[in-house]
Amino acid sequence: MKKSLRLRIVKALIPCFSLLFIASVFTEIYAQNVTGKVFRDFDANGQQTSSNPIEPGVPGITVKAYKADGTQVGSTATTNATGDYTIAVGTNSQVRIEFSNFPSAFFSAPKSSGSGTSVQFVNGGSTANLGINYPLLCQRNAIKRRKFG
Repeated sequence: MKKSLRLRIVKALIPCFSLLFIASVFTEIYAQNVTGKVFRDFDANGQQTSSNPIEPGVPGITVKAYKADGTQVGSTATTNATGDYTIAVGTNSQVRIEFSNFPSAFFSAPKSSGSGTSVQFVNGGSTANLGINYPLLCQRNAIKRRKFG
């Protein structure tokens, strides 16, 4: 093979490899999601447990993401039947995740490594989970048992 032919092949392949590189960088930077789960944190430890007590996901919670300038990024998500959600934030930079539309009298459970607060700051490509609870339910049942049982 002549040297000039090899040079032309190399020159022809450089734009192809450049496009592949740009596409992979674009995907890495702009195709980021924030995912997570909202769950009932019965034992208030900030971790979802699948054994006693079983802490199920909570459907119907609204989840929104915001850029640093306060503009919403991605679509508003709603947790599904198992409490899971995904928001395409389009960046690996930090975004503010806000959870709302809790069932009546529910609020954020204690914060830990498995659960944040109803407002969290995460980078695109990360997970933001939230444990919620209604602790008066247990107290009311205890009061009913003492009074009537």
